Amino acid sequence: MAAVSRDYRFAAEPRAIDNRNSKYREYIEEIPPANIMHDRRVVRGNTYASMIIPASTQQEIERQQARERERAKKSKQPPQSTSIKEASPENRDLQQDSYPVIEEPKQEPLLEPHADPIINPTQTQVEFFIDRPPTPLFIPNEEGVDVDTQIEDGDLFEFDVEVDPILEVIVGKCLEHARMEVLEEYEIELMRKHKRIFTQKRNAELIEVQRMEAEFIRREQEDSRRKLQARTQRELKKAAHQKYICRISSKRLFSNIRFDVCKRLQDLGVFKNPQDTTMHDQFMPWLLESLQGNLIRQVTVSDMLETVFKQTVRELSRQHNEAVTVEYARREQIRQEEIRKRKETEARKQKRNEMRAKRQAERERIALKNKIEEEILNTGNHVEGVTKNPLSDSDGRYNEHVICSPGGQIGEFLLFLSSIEETLETELNQEQVTGYLINYITHGMNCPALVYGNLRQTAVEKLNELVQEGIPTEYEENVRFYMEYLMNTENSVPRTSLTILWNNPESFGIRYGLVETFLYAYFSIAFAKEDSGQMFTLKEKTAIKGLNWADTGREAAIVRIKVPMKREEHDDEEPSVVSEIPDDQLLDKILMVTPSNENFSVLVIHQIGQKFFRNEMMNWVKATKIIETIDYDKLKAVFLTKCMDFEEKIISIKADGLPEYEFEIN
Repeated sequence: MAAVSRDYRFAAEPRAIDNRNSKYREYIEEIPPANIMHDRRVVRGNTYASMIIPASTQQEIERQQARERERAKKSKQPPQSTSIKEASPENRDLQQDSYPVIEEPKQEPLLEPHADPIINPTQTQVEFFIDRPPTPLFIPNEEGVDVDTQIEDGDLFEFDVEVDPILEVIVGKCLEHARMEVLEEYEIELMRKHKRIFTQKRNAELIEVQRMEAEFIRREQEDSRRKLQARTQRELKKAAHQKYICRISSKRLFSNIRFDVCKRLQDLGVFKNPQDTTMHDQFMPWLLESLQGNLIRQVTVSDMLETVFKQTVRELSRQHNEAVTVEYARREQIRQEEIRKRKETEARKQKRNEMRAKRQAERERIALKNKIEEEILNTGNHVEGVTKNPLSDSDGRYNEHVICSPGGQIGEFLLFLSSIEETLETELNQEQVTGYLINYITHGMNCPALVYGNLRQTAVEKLNELVQEGIPTEYEENVRFYMEYLMNTENSVPRTSLTILWNNPESFGIRYGLVETFLYAYFSIAFAKEDSGQMFTLKEKTAIKGLNWADTGREAAIVRIKVPMKREEHDDEEPSVVSEIPDDQLLDKILMVTPSNENFSVLVIHQIGQKFFRNEMMNWVKATKIIETIDYDKLKAVFLTKCMDFEEKIISIKADGLPEYEFEIN
């Protein structure tokens, strides 16, 4: 049997059963509702928002049951009992309060019961690809009578002989005249350019000449002032030196005249006195000897006193130094004790401040976690089928319910292609990447479209206009056009995972040429024309989403929605073991959240979504066998390693130092 296409949809729309009275049924006074949308027994939307029965309603229910029983007794018919049963464990988990659930009376079947017919189950399915026969060319039936016209030789003119020479003259004259005009315009433009350059050079030379003239005048004036100043100073120094020489010469000439005259007269003996002679010859020697003996005795006594004083002072100085040393040691000990106490006090204060700051930080962390759980997670929406919803990039600027992962589904698929290259130890060419992308969109992807959401809204509109006008058809020019357009800061949304990846893919272990090849394949599908065949049919599976985000603000935290854990209880001697839920037991549902609100925003990472999308890619490769010689276990290990490294680097770049919270919600 051929494989069932993923695009298969049932053709008939749902419709309500005709509410007609059968001839084998009794007339029913109350017509049961035919549309389930108006049936109160059907729960629609989020089960958290299910109707909670207040306590006051129980009395009303009992009174209604009593009225039913009385009505049944009067009509001698069994009453339609309403059963109240407790909520099942699944409903008890979904509801906040365990109120009883009311079951409405069962409706009678619309058809009469009869014996089950003999059923032989048979399955039919058309082939997955059945070539449709070509549509025959529509040829209308001929009507009327055919009419023909006879043309003899010479009735029509010969184009090459009669018109060709005239046309050659006209075209040659037009070309010659156009060439002359072009040469004249070019010559005029050269003359204007030469005149403009000459004018600029002449103005620059005039300005330079004026500047040099002004500089020469300033230098001459400065030179004149300096020369006058030097000449004046030299004359002043010369006059001062002459005055100094004259003064010195006069002093030297007249200073020793009086002393020289008196000394010469004394030498001649003019002023000699006998008393002075006796004084010098007799009295002065005796006086000198007496003074010398007295001085010797005084010196001896003073030496003895100095020796005694020195010994006494030395002893007192030693004792004083010892006392001072002891006092200094005591004071130093007291000072060190005070320093130690001060340090202990400061250490205790610092420790208290650190503990206080730590407690405050922990309180703020808990408050932020509660705020995130209340305003972000509790306002989320549970959806079934993880891979049926698009995987968006991790960013705190989303204002809608999304499933987030760094790089989104585009980044995951690009990492998967890089893992294929590393596993096969070869580089994928353009044809292989395009084939893988088309095969994945056709046979492996469950979401409605592969969304590229990394361009501004104005950039998307401009890109659509450029595509309508026509973009380069050559591969290299086309790739260069897309890369320059995407890496332009005016077109791409700043501070997103894809923007960081496009700017430097090699730092994340992705070959730069692989990024170019993938973008060319994706945009070839996204902007395919009707004459491109298969790519135009896949155009609806791709979508380019424009965003109006500004690079303002910063996320408050990182929120990881983890895979729920299960606890295996053991005996009292062995502790319980906590492990992740296996893939076969993990429910195919996820909590979609809005990362931003009016108060703050967070970076959200859905580990459940990552797990389902990565398993989808691995199952696609295994099911389609598009790469027959690849080792699937090695491919999966390399893919998971690349995803973890990419996530770690992106988070360290976008949210360095932010608190991180983990929630096991599914």
